[in-house]
Amino acid sequence: MGDKKGGEYTTCAFRLVKRKKGISSVIATVGLLLLTVVVVAVLIVFVVPFVRDNLNESTSCLDYSEYFSFNEKFDKFNCYELKPGNSNQKLYKLSVGAKTAEELIGEQIKGFKLVFYGDDASITKDVSLGDSASKLGGGVYMTYNEEEPIKIPKPGETITYVYVTDKAFSKAEIYVKLKSGKDCSDTSDFIALGVCN
Repeated sequence: MGDKKGGEYTTCAFRLVKRKKGISSVIATVGLLLLTVVVVAVLIVFVVPFVRDNLNESTSCLDYSEYFSFNEKFDKFNCYELKPGNSNQKLYKLSVGAKTAEELIGEQIKGFKLVFYGDDASITKDVSLGDSASKLGGGVYMTYNEEEPIKIPKPGETITYVYVTDKAFSKAEIYVKLKSGKDCSDTSDFIALGVCN
């Protein structure tokens, strides 16, 4: 037969080890391939939708660049005057126009935000379609119909709003609010506010 130390037994053990080494490299290669497939699947399932959603959200305001602007054609608007009978309150009159655009773009708009800036403070006022008009302090109403719920200018249209407050402001900013809840603050327009003539 053979020597137990160097004969058949040793040769058989060597063959078994050699076979196991061959199987180990195949298993390692298959394992690496499976790991690669799993990593790619995770990227496709989680990372791709995350990036796509963030890109959609970050570009959602591009169509609304300067959609709303202050219409400066009207001399008696885009200014303030003291409220009759109450010298503490001011009426800020702002003519807001919507640029001519595709109807689909206008349908995505919920309203706009007005930001008033003064020496010591700023105030943001939300103006949304259907809001109740108010002539009280802090309220907003439309000049042509003071009692009607708030309307938002359609493409090519201008509406004048009045904001009632006891604070003094020197300029105002306007930007778009979308129905999706996104505020497009990078799509704004500014105007200086002075006393009405």
